[in-house]
Amino acid sequence: MKKKLISIKNLLFQYSSNEEYKLIINQLEIFTGEIVAFIGLNGAGKTSLLSILAGIIKPKSGELNIYGTTFSLISLELLLDDSKNGYENIKRSFDMFDIQNDSESIKKAAKYTELTNEKLNQNIKKYSTGMKSRIAFAPLSLMNKEIYLIDEIMAVGDIKFSKKSYDTIVHKIKKRNACAVICTHSIETVLDIATKVVWLDNGKIIQIGKPKSVCAKFEDHIRSLTRKQIQRNSFFNNKSIFFKEILLNNDFLEITIDINKNLDGEFIFKLNRTNGFIIFSKDINYKKQQNYYKISINLEDLTDQFLILSLINKDEILDEEMFELKRGIKLSSGNPLFYVKI
Repeated sequence: MKKKLISIKNLLFQYSSNEEYKLIINQLEIFTGEIVAFIGLNGAGKTSLLSILAGIIKPKSGELNIYGTTFSLISLELLLDDSKNGYENIKRSFDMFDIQNDSESIKKAAKYTELTNEKLNQNIKKYSTGMKSRIAFAPLSLMNKEIYLIDEIMAVGDIKFSKKSYDTIVHKIKKRNACAVICTHSIETVLDIATKVVWLDNGKIIQIGKPKSVCAKFEDHIRSLTRKQIQRNSFFNNKSIFFKEILLNNDFLEITIDINKNLDGEFIFKLNRTNGFIIFSKDINYKKQQNYYKISINLEDLTDQFLILSLINKDEILDEEMFELKRGIKLSSGNPLFYVKI
């Protein structure tokens, strides 16, 4: 028989009394053996709800019951100390999560990060965000908690290491009869590991159900928003700058920007998700003698998601294209979406 580990009733949260934004959860229950994914656009309330479950922030009213010990990875800033090296931060996390701080445990956690001894002895100020996330996940191999709370922002960097971390969580849930709650924009991750999905939008639950069904409806919603945005941006008539060609070369997305007018100036090229999260931003210095500009973006670490390519000059959008990156689909120009194999 499944044991209830999390129970929410009539929960209300708002950042301040002067703000309109509210998180309202009428009822949500999570049981042993469940991996629950919170999905939704930025501002939907995913991280706020996860932070409430972790005890980082408190709701204004309502009933919240946690029936078990928790392990939460929500913020690198809260977990790691930039003044210390990798080993020292591992020891610090042991103290935070009540893990036995002995040499064997530290050795095991260090091995889990897959970082070299030289790197672990360096101050983490020199680390990339991906390397920091490896240190944050280091205690996971030694954990025996009942509730795991993970924000997607913690699983940045190497996709293989992210998968390893999620696989560890899945194994622990099956072995210990625990549960996990994750916030993610990756539909691929949801379909791979989640047993239940909670779709949030504007602080309210839109749907709770099986991953395949809920994700399909969420993706339909995103497609609808994308088409509306394309219609909104239909003012690109007689434009002198636009995306001429978009191709995939191995793991690189290659974009050719056609400039058919004698223009000077600096342009900003941005690749971002439809929820506003910027993945890539680059300044382009354009000279008159050029009639096109090529740029490459490494897609190796990107999972399935909707993207927007924007070319901007003096806060004016000169051109935009919408994309849906999907694994296993060959490159073709669709209308209004492009499908790119990665």
